Amino acid sequence: MALLLDKRGHEIQITDDVVKAAAGNRRSGQKIMALLLDKRGHEIRITGDVVKAAAGNWRSGQKIMALLLDKRKDKIQITDDVVKAAAENVYSGQETMALLLDKRGDEILITKSMVAMIVGRFDHAVVDQLLDKRGDEIQITDDVVKAAAANEDSGQKITALLLDKRKDEIQITDDVVKAAAANEDSGQKIMALLLDKRRDEIRITDDVVKAAAGNRRSGQKIMALLLDKRGDEIRITEDVVKAAAENENSGQEIMALLLDKRGDDIHITEDVVKAAAQTSACNNVVEFLLKQRRAETTNSITPQVCSTAAACGQLDSLKFLCGHISPADVVPAWGDIARLYRASETGVVNGIKEVLQKKVPLNTRDTFGRTPLWIAANNGQAELVKLLVQQTDVDIDCLSTSGRSPIFWPSANGDEDIVKILVSAGAKTYFEDIEGQTAVSIARKNGHENIVRILLDSEAAQQPETALIWRKPWKGWLSLLTGFTFLGVFGGFFALLVLQRLIQAKWSDPRETL
Repeated sequence: MALLLDKRGHEIQITDDVVKAAAGNRRSGQKIMALLLDKRGHEIRITGDVVKAAAGNWRSGQKIMALLLDKRKDKIQITDDVVKAAAENVYSGQETMALLLDKRGDEILITKSMVAMIVGRFDHAVVDQLLDKRGDEIQITDDVVKAAAANEDSGQKITALLLDKRKDEIQITDDVVKAAAANEDSGQKIMALLLDKRRDEIRITDDVVKAAAGNRRSGQKIMALLLDKRGDEIRITEDVVKAAAENENSGQEIMALLLDKRGDDIHITEDVVKAAAQTSACNNVVEFLLKQRRAETTNSITPQVCSTAAACGQLDSLKFLCGHISPADVVPAWGDIARLYRASETGVVNGIKEVLQKKVPLNTRDTFGRTPLWIAANNGQAELVKLLVQQTDVDIDCLSTSGRSPIFWPSANGDEDIVKILVSAGAKTYFEDIEGQTAVSIARKNGHENIVRILLDSEAAQQPETALIWRKPWKGWLSLLTGFTFLGVFGGFFALLVLQRLIQAKWSDPRETL
């Protein structure tokens, strides 16, 4: 850069993109930025994108930010995006955020989301610094307290800090207690602190107990604490037992604790064993249950449980479970289904062509409604996606329980190759999920404009005659009813024509169009 500026400086434009690139340069960013500011400072704009790039630069970000603050302090604005970039910078984000608060803390445009982000992602020193700088302007909302309870690294110290400095503003809601119960690193310490300082405000709901049972690293300690301090309030529901059975890291320990303390409340059902069958820890958990509750557990190991293990790619669990059902009930295809699901997770396709030649049921769904194609697309396994869409009986538009088709996450993640494969195979693009998002809307939200163009071109080519009505079936029926109610004779007549056309097309169930 120094050579270019020296020899051909009059030909070089220092654009915003050049400055942003320097701010994001991990190895030489500080030297390049210093050179640009020295040689061409009058041309340089310190935009929000530049500050964001520096905040996210894990190797040189702190030094670049210090340089910018020294040379262009008044031009630096600390926005939500800058804080987010620093929060995601696991190597130097803490130091960068502390520097920004020190030099520009009085100028920060404080938002509720920013406070929650700082409390949830940084350490207690940064939070203390923020409160000292701008404490009078900061509201300690439920979201802020919840973020503190969910902070895995510094949650206990931050929660203690908030209780000390702003105790009169803090409410310990059910969501806060649930966040503490789910916190895998600091959960036990936070829960102990809350029970000590605000005992009377804390409700131990079913959701709190379930979150503790599913907590992989701290679940056993949190559950023991809750049973010891508030055992008379705790209900051990089937959902709690299922969460423990599904806990890959500490499920057996939590199950042992529950059986020891509340054995009379626990029933080993088919759904409990299904929950265990989804995990790699299935053998240990079920073996333990067989020792403790043999008859109950044996009766709960059914062909449906084995099918669940297969649909989750758990080959070892499948073999173990099949040993506890009648040989006549074992389905040979289960092993191939498990191999296919495993390949969709790992991308290892050795032997998958042979599996596909056996006519395995490709549209088998796991507990979340996901097929092997759905999972392969989600995980970026382009080679397997290509193989699967070539199969005549594969459902390219299978919807998960959240209403998302295989094309949704590749669109969200910017995986253009997989989007093209699915579009070429005829994948529909207009399904709305439970949050009202489509593949197009999520791609646009995440800045993947090229994918947006691909999807819109595909949607235009498909020209779904009733796509607008059937994106959400209930909206379609509501439109027809509205036609009768508000549009009078003409509207009602038009609605009847639409309905007649649908019936002629044998769309007796509007969901069939999805």
